[in-house]
Amino acid sequence: MIGKEFLIGPNATKERPIETKEWHYYGKNREKHLTVTPDAMYIEYKKYELYEMLCDDFLSVSNALYDSYPKLQVKRLGLRYIDNIDIPEGNPIEWGKYLKSELSSIFDIANNKETISRAFHVLEFNFGEDLLRFQFGMFNPDYPAPIKKKIYTLDFDMYVTKLLDKKDMEQTLNRFHEQTNRFFEEVITDELRKIMEPYDE
Repeated sequence: MIGKEFLIGPNATKERPIETKEWHYYGKNREKHLTVTPDAMYIEYKKYELYEMLCDDFLSVSNALYDSYPKLQVKRLGLRYIDNIDIPEGNPIEWGKYLKSELSSIFDIANNKETISRAFHVLEFNFGEDLLRFQFGMFNPDYPAPIKKKIYTLDFDMYVTKLLDKKDMEQTLNRFHEQTNRFFEEVITDELRKIMEPYDE
C-alpha cells in the first residue's frame, strides 16, 4: 500500500511517502476473507454458519501472531454481525410479524409511507468495558428511490477498547457472542425463528 502523509503547520506543509504491506487470504470459495495490516487483523464472512467456526478461524490467526510477536498488544477487539432479513412478499414496511414492534415505530411518523426511502436508527450501549452499537432499519438498496424491497437490517457491533493479552481473546469473543445473540433473540419473533430453522432437502 502506497500513500502520502501531510504535516500541516502554521508556517509550512511537509509531505512524506508512506509504504506499508497488507496480507489477504481467502477461503476456498472466497466465502471468508482474512486481512492482516500493520495496525489490524480481521476476518469477514460472506456466508456465516457457526460461531465456533468463526472463533476457531480468528483464534488460530491471533494465536499465531502472538506466538510470532510476544510483545504484541491488542488495543481493540470487536465482533460484528450484520443480519439482512429479506422477506420476498408483503408490505415492505410492515415488520410486526417478524420483529419487535418498537423496531418499526419510526414508520408511523410518515403521513404517506410510500414516500419513505430510508429509515435507520442507532442505539449505543455501555456495559462497563464492553460497548455495543446497534444499528437497525431499512437501508434500502435502491435509495434514494422509495422502499420497495422488504429487507430489514439488524447490525450488532460489539467491541472493547483496552489492552488485551492472548488469554483474553477467546473469553472476550465468547462474551460478545453471548451478548449479541441474546439481544438478537429479544428483537425477533417466533415467526422469524420458524423461517430461520434449518430444513432437510
